[in-house]
Amino acid sequence: MRSFFVCLLAWLLASLGGCLASQKRPTFQGPKSVQVLYSGDVRGEVEPCGCVTGQKGGIPRRAGFIRQAFQKNPATLVFDTGNAFNGSNVQSPFLGPLIEKKARFIVEAMNEMGYSAYTPGVYDLALGKKRLSNLLQGASFTVLESTKEDGLPNAKRDLFGDLFGIGMNVGVVGFALPENPSRDVLGAFEKGFSAAVRRMKKRGAGLVIVLYSGPYRHLDSLKLQGVPLNTLVLLSYEGAWWPKPRVLGDGRVLLVSIPKEGQHMGQVELVLSDPSQPFVSRLEWMFAFYKRQMFEAALQKKALKNRHLVEQRLELARAEIEGLEKKNLFDWRVVPLDWRFTEDPKMKAAADALKARIQQEYARQLASATTAAEREKNGEKALSDKNCKSCHQEAWSAWSNTPHAKAFATLIEKKADANPECVACHSTGFDKELRLLELKDGAAKPNVLCSACHGHRPLHLKDPKAYPMETGARMAVCIGCHDSKNSPGFVFGPYIQAIRCDRERQKGSLARILNGSYNRRF
Repeated sequence: MRSFFVCLLAWLLASLGGCLASQKRPTFQGPKSVQVLYSGDVRGEVEPCGCVTGQKGGIPRRAGFIRQAFQKNPATLVFDTGNAFNGSNVQSPFLGPLIEKKARFIVEAMNEMGYSAYTPGVYDLALGKKRLSNLLQGASFTVLESTKEDGLPNAKRDLFGDLFGIGMNVGVVGFALPENPSRDVLGAFEKGFSAAVRRMKKRGAGLVIVLYSGPYRHLDSLKLQGVPLNTLVLLSYEGAWWPKPRVLGDGRVLLVSIPKEGQHMGQVELVLSDPSQPFVSRLEWMFAFYKRQMFEAALQKKALKNRHLVEQRLELARAEIEGLEKKNLFDWRVVPLDWRFTEDPKMKAAADALKARIQQEYARQLASATTAAEREKNGEKALSDKNCKSCHQEAWSAWSNTPHAKAFATLIEKKADANPECVACHSTGFDKELRLLELKDGAAKPNVLCSACHGHRPLHLKDPKAYPMETGARMAVCIGCHDSKNSPGFVFGPYIQAIRCDRERQKGSLARILNGSYNRRF
């Protein structure tokens, strides 16, 4: 009996030893070169519209860039910081299915491109928990929940492990904040951020990666001094410019960002030398390296004044480099997804097939639309250019020679006249909320007509003085279509001169513009 208990005890100790061995942390032997790629605020953008040459973005081109990056360094992780889908609660005969078709395609594309994790942004969450859950059913990447109540498919509180395969555990967490959060929400975010970093430190991580979807300014309120673990925060920025990398919290926290709309990809290259050391820019290391070279070259000269002083500075430069080599280097860039990257053929074929399905669905919805007559009864019928011509002959003649007058013809040439996302800006009277256009019944008109810029005033025909039209020189109206995606070369001044109908006689400006004196890109 005694021997039985001895054997049992030996077996338990062996089993316990095996469990402890299985939980042993990986051994990190630096320095190791890794890279992080990230997208954000794509908002359902599958491909550029093709309005002008040189447009950036598109999933096929993103896939080509990611493939090249993996070939250069297999120790690569790919993330999305949220707002991947065009979130909307608007339920219409066409908009809902359109959003879902594109969202499902994006999920499949992220699977194919090797994304590791994604955190839902406020636009994604605007789809509603049920719709977003259905869209994410096929996701092979981890969905990082910001709260326990989300309950999304394949969702986890964090992603943890030797994700780069370099012998260092890495933890990944995600957070989302609305544009104007309350104090309570901001407080919960700050507590959650600190708790996540401490939790990863306790589990033995050497690096934490935070996917942040929200306004940049809210990160300024974080109390980042004394952060116990190197933390890389990835975010997309809603603005025409984006901040340069910021190193905070005694060098422990690195913030990097990219512009919105999916036209760029963020790329962070890290040389991880020691998890206990903070981040330092590769530029700083290069500056110290060239400074050392400069002093070494100076000492090669036979006739050198103050040689002892140069020798002292060389020793300081060598000591500086020795200290920097122990730290973790980072190099950050925003990569424009432009013509330099070849589109992935498989992804391009899938995107073309999606476009064809959308256009077929749109044509079917258009054929069965019945709202045009109802709109006409309510006086909502769009004014045609012929209505304006009778009283404004000279202005109409000037307009007829502008690209606005031929806007719909360009869609027909490119076989995009059945693409609702293109038709919206190449017609007048288009219901952007419903994504339905009834050109056949006159509820909307082809081309960019006078009322597109001067407002929708049907009663102007009966009494022009009582119902005057609005001025056309309004940037807010123009940038609705001439945004950074569809019209990257747009400059308000030259553009408005090219279409202003009230200045055709002044200094021949319109004639010069139409003859090509201005470098216009419509």
